[in-house]
Amino acid sequence: MPNHQSPRSLLSTFILALAVLTPFSAQAQRSDFGTSFNSLRPPQRKLVDDFVIRLNRTLGTKYETAAAYDAARVSIRTTFDAVTHALLNTKLTDSSGKSLGTALDLVEAVEEVAGERPGERGDRQFRVYFAMKPGAQQTLEAAREFNHEPDNTVFHAGYPTCFRLIGSVPSIQISLSRDARRADIDVDYRSSKIPAAMLNGHLRSANSDVRAGDNADRHAGKWAGFSAWWKNLFASSPSPGSTAPPAQTSLIPARPRVSSKQGVDAAMHDFLQSWLVEQDAPSAAAYFGPRSFACVELDARRKNQPLAPGMARFSILATLRDLSTRLGKAPTPSAFVSALQPWDSAMRLHQNNYPGEFLLMDISDEAAGALECTSSSRPDPKALDLPEKRRFGNYFGSVLRLAQPGAPQRILYFLWTKEGPSWRIVNVGTLDAAEKELPSLRIVEKSAEKQLPRIAGDPAAATAVHTFLSDWLVQGDIKKATAFFSPQSKSCIEPGQSPANAMRQFHRSLGGLKQLSDAVEPVPPINDRLSLITQPHEQLFALFTGPDALGDAFLCQNRDTKRAAPSAGGPSGKYYAASFRVKLPASTDTTAVLITLWSKDAGQWKIVAWRVEAP
Repeated sequence: MPNHQSPRSLLSTFILALAVLTPFSAQAQRSDFGTSFNSLRPPQRKLVDDFVIRLNRTLGTKYETAAAYDAARVSIRTTFDAVTHALLNTKLTDSSGKSLGTALDLVEAVEEVAGERPGERGDRQFRVYFAMKPGAQQTLEAAREFNHEPDNTVFHAGYPTCFRLIGSVPSIQISLSRDARRADIDVDYRSSKIPAAMLNGHLRSANSDVRAGDNADRHAGKWAGFSAWWKNLFASSPSPGSTAPPAQTSLIPARPRVSSKQGVDAAMHDFLQSWLVEQDAPSAAAYFGPRSFACVELDARRKNQPLAPGMARFSILATLRDLSTRLGKAPTPSAFVSALQPWDSAMRLHQNNYPGEFLLMDISDEAAGALECTSSSRPDPKALDLPEKRRFGNYFGSVLRLAQPGAPQRILYFLWTKEGPSWRIVNVGTLDAAEKELPSLRIVEKSAEKQLPRIAGDPAAATAVHTFLSDWLVQGDIKKATAFFSPQSKSCIEPGQSPANAMRQFHRSLGGLKQLSDAVEPVPPINDRLSLITQPHEQLFALFTGPDALGDAFLCQNRDTKRAAPSAGGPSGKYYAASFRVKLPASTDTTAVLITLWSKDAGQWKIVAWRVEAP
């Protein structure tokens, strides 16, 4: 459906939506690279231009590339410039020294540029989301310059596969989706080693903001030809009469209206309310997470209407907008949708305050994983091969009947999970089945199926972690705290430095705490290859274990040299990991997580590796 907004309004809306970037004029000096569209390097301009062309085709708009880019917020342009400049200037070679191109050659298209987003988690700021070319993961595996690290444990939901540029910071982190067709890419400017990470800003989202501190100088020192052009701007705000939109607005909001602190039923109701009642398609589209995009792309290909790379989220927006326009406004969602009745008496129903609008049920981790779309396949809900015992509590399915005037009713299903502070739809589809056939759907989870038990683990490990944190953060007894360091952990420490002074300074910065709960909070892992360990301090830190190969890859001495990808199977139990977030005083930017890896040394649990897991 064509967009009838005025050109100025269209331009404003577009600029926000896209999160696309910055530039200069073609005659600009080197110090101006990145200020405007015309000053971008040719590969950067092509990415922006291709994005705008695809966006116009998807939404029926007529955005002009240079005007849109030049009016984008400064943080969007700086993020795009920094990330793409780093990729463009990172040459890849195989083990024989043969060129594999540049890291930017792995990118097919821009999906979104996330600049500064106040109030948003760090792993949703200062990064670029790309559609990747086929074979990108294989090239990264072969490249001497990148390591395939253990899967992301805490951040980058939907992008678990992690590659990191080998060598000193600044470093590029490329997080891929399971099918390797999408990526979340950012630049880490600060060391994650101890003690620097506790004092240099790595604990904050500014770790990836090229504008913060001396990050621009660090960037230019690693990748030649980069300039802090934004420092020359008269002001970061648009001039009077500019078509740039307010900084807080966007074509699709970065965060849905209902947070994960509320029930998933509230999120589903708000999705329907914003879509069908308010006809606010952007707010409804915000609920779709990146993991749902492959489903949308597959459905489009089946209809012989393939989407352009990177356009899934905007196709969702257009579909929601067009359908709500055809349906017309409704006083309540129930004017167009109704819940199905449970078709199996053993179904695991979830608490639902809107039973007239949709059916809500628990979905096991195993079913959710089996249903996940990839770039080439969409599993059939009637043909899932699931284990008898399953884990619950992370995924939820909503099913409803959609009535359309002059068209057959459709049965829609949505798969939901928490991603950071928000509920997100990670799978969506139409059930091609008459209601009488619904009992054959394997997405029904029987209440008789028991949840897999947690791993009991060694109680002495939890005691060691608790004692270490108390000695360090509450008591300030650095001598006792450092006694938990294994000699193996020295590889995690900056050369020539001792962590003791930094730990002491960090303790003082917390202002004298009376109890450990004032200092730390747990951050459970999101990696489905890890198992949580039941322990008495779960309100303070998460304790988990996994395959020994993942622990070996986590060791600091194994991070800075090329190695094979860590195995997802094999023996386990040699290592335990504790993850927690430190509550930094007078700060809302407490996004980074400290992970300590523990193993037994002469019968005692000791820290063998540290890592600051930044967004």
